[in-house]
Amino acid sequence: MTRIAFIITSKGKPGGVERRFLRVAEVLEARPCSQCFVLASETLFSSFEPGQAKRVALTSTGLLKSVIEIASFVRRAQIEHVHIASNPGLLSAFLCAVVRLSGRRASISSVDSSRIKRDHFDLRSRFGHRVTYLFANRIDFLSDSIRQTHENIFGVSRSKSRVSECSFLANRVEMFTEGDRDIDLCFVARLVPLKGVELLLDALSEIPTALNVRICGDGPMKPYIDSRLETTKHHNISIGYCENPVDILSRSKVFLSLQAYNNYPSQSVFEAIKSGCLVIATDVGETRKILNDENSILINDKETLVDAINLALENEGLRESLITESRRVFEKHNIDRFSDYFESEILCLESHR
Repeated sequence: MTRIAFIITSKGKPGGVERRFLRVAEVLEARPCSQCFVLASETLFSSFEPGQAKRVALTSTGLLKSVIEIASFVRRAQIEHVHIASNPGLLSAFLCAVVRLSGRRASISSVDSSRIKRDHFDLRSRFGHRVTYLFANRIDFLSDSIRQTHENIFGVSRSKSRVSECSFLANRVEMFTEGDRDIDLCFVARLVPLKGVELLLDALSEIPTALNVRICGDGPMKPYIDSRLETTKHHNISIGYCENPVDILSRSKVFLSLQAYNNYPSQSVFEAIKSGCLVIATDVGETRKILNDENSILINDKETLVDAINLALENEGLRESLITESRRVFEKHNIDRFSDYFESEILCLESHR
């Protein structure tokens, strides 16, 4: 029996990467040869209960105290593999070093597709990435483009890096009929630059028909969004963090994924498709690994976004046709497939499914 600890360092509400590994921990815990612990803040657990996986609430603040708390638990619980389910940083650098020097295995997921140049990383971040990648046994990159970027900037060894097959991980989705879908447009993302909320507001200012819009998220761009609402006040726009985005998606007609560089591999895209939304997305990066002209509407700028929104909301038949086709992605992208990948390629265990 391999004892695995998933470390989630985010202090806020669970986003895509956090939801991903909470679900993976559930799946691996149910398999006969692994025992999973999830170490995270109590705030995260209050928003997302990790099923049968054992939860451990982290209480320390500050870099040194956090490292000591996690390392002490790893030693006491006789953990054999530590996976850090957060982007590299100073905490992951120290953790990977401590774990490896204690004779255990360490791995990390690298999921940030927004930073693509060396000057996007400050000195502390570059140090954190380099040390983490030096000590980690395996690095789980969420896409080929992220791996290539980090190979170029940080010299990541190809022998220890892997690219995950992105998969939908939510285990329960409540479906609503078309008549019950009272939300026209739904946008789910952290409210930070490059996620595309600016593009959404630009498009809404050009659409005269009043729409019911839900922006699910929180972050530093909230004041900017508030400042833009004057030009879109004819729409009914609600903004705020959603404990369970699927609840909102299941009531929505159209989901918008408007990232500047890449919409792959977004958990929200999978959740939207599973919930019965039509996806409108920017045609950038590796987006077409999931979406294409047969299962979604791909756009390039404000004008094409305005046209896409009008077309999607006015043509129910087209919307249903694209939604039906989009569900084919789950033939390939599912929780068992991702868990198999994680078990064999990151944990280096024989698959027991």
